[in-house]
Amino acid sequence: MGKISLFILIAFLFNTSFAQNYNRPVTPEVFPYEFQLIDSTLDFYYAISMYKIISIPSDPDYLQPKAMILDPEGYIVWYGAEINSRKMTNFKYDSLSGDFLVVERFSSFNTPTVIDSNFNVIGQYSIINADYIDSHDFHQLQNGNYILFGVKDSVIDLSGYTFDGLPGDPSSICYCNVLEMIDNSNNLIWEWNSCNHIHPSEGYDFYGYDNGGYDYAHFNSVYQDDDGHLLVSFRHLNSVVKIDQFSGNIIWQLGGKSSDFTFTNDAGFSAQHNAERRPSGNISVLDNGNMSGPPEQSRAIEYSLDTNLWTATLVDEYLPSPAIYGHATGSYHRWNDSKVIDFGRVQRPDPSIVVVDHLNQTQALVYFKDSVMSYRVQPFSPKFSFIRPNVNCIDSSGSTYLVAESGHSSYLWSTGETTQIIEPLIDSIYQVWVPQGIGKVSSVPFHFSGSSCNPLDINEFTSTPPILVRTIDLLGRIVRNKIPGQIYINIYSDGSVEKMLQLEDR
Repeated sequence: MGKISLFILIAFLFNTSFAQNYNRPVTPEVFPYEFQLIDSTLDFYYAISMYKIISIPSDPDYLQPKAMILDPEGYIVWYGAEINSRKMTNFKYDSLSGDFLVVERFSSFNTPTVIDSNFNVIGQYSIINADYIDSHDFHQLQNGNYILFGVKDSVIDLSGYTFDGLPGDPSSICYCNVLEMIDNSNNLIWEWNSCNHIHPSEGYDFYGYDNGGYDYAHFNSVYQDDDGHLLVSFRHLNSVVKIDQFSGNIIWQLGGKSSDFTFTNDAGFSAQHNAERRPSGNISVLDNGNMSGPPEQSRAIEYSLDTNLWTATLVDEYLPSPAIYGHATGSYHRWNDSKVIDFGRVQRPDPSIVVVDHLNQTQALVYFKDSVMSYRVQPFSPKFSFIRPNVNCIDSSGSTYLVAESGHSSYLWSTGETTQIIEPLIDSIYQVWVPQGIGKVSSVPFHFSGSSCNPLDINEFTSTPPILVRTIDLLGRIVRNKIPGQIYINIYSDGSVEKMLQLEDR
């Protein structure tokens, strides 16, 4: 490519608006997103907690992160947050209690919070014996008690071990992962400390050793197994650990340096999230794949475990093509025959959320605004009905108006208007939100065609969107391993292009 042509290409790219197709109504209080529904038979809702990386309230374009619920067609039913919340990393629905659980991150502390089906806060909890609450998960057990995550700093002599070829410090400060079981009154029932059961030498050099603060285990999810014991995912151990909820003893470890299982047809996983037991008896995880490369790639996987032969057999895998690499956060859930994968920290052209069927055929895709992520996505079916405001179309003096029902203290339309009545534009989709609990609940979406005004008749994509063909740098060279902090250009199968900034690992 000649210098003049290259200069023209770069100038064009930097002066072109790289539009992102936000195709669902939102208010000014919510991050925009794109939802592509390919299979209209999907019947579950989505619990999502979105946030923007490296964003603080003092930023000019700061937007408070909100927990969100999308309906099966991908429209926001409800969103909300506590007034001073800075981030929510774990928003999910508990089908047994009918409540929602979330960890609210405030300026300097985290608060596990329980919200009822009217979206009012009915409980907030605190850690007892740890130094601070860890926000990665908050789980309700079958008996109604809760599991909280905490971190406790301990000084441990690691001089007898080497890290990246160098001896450890005799006074290493280690982050011990603490599980606390509490009741509804925040009384401590049971406690478990990783440093009493898993030695810091079990951590991998890949994730780094710091004698002033060694995060050797880094738990990120807990799940109550069918027999009542706990499955805990430890990202920096590359291991899922089953813990006896009474004695605290380790029953087994899947993956890691002390794995009780041998992988028969797979190399195992790394930096994983969201370990669960499936109704089939399999164990599922989102394998972020930080140690899988090069090139690194993430996947949704399930293993069949044999505790007689102590083998782990890969029985199901979703490995997207082109490969997607979410180096941090994310989740993997099953809903009947559907697999719902949140790839965590990814950016366009990669989708943030992918739904596929049992044959790995795409059913839905969700794209967020660049630098906006979701820590976890949970499919669920509510045991209650959303109390949604009614909207009517009224013709008056040759004009059409959308009128929200009376009786609410405020109104917020997807246009940003705050009146009860608005005049719609032709061929546009509208929703209105009214207060409910700590957030707002929406009407069903309305479509005004010019000749009719009705609740939206869903007309969605029937094929998958254009795929990424190649990525080039600003000199036009094809790139396979992107460097954090550099700007790249993505080229798609339909000829469209998009500029992206590769974020640093965090």
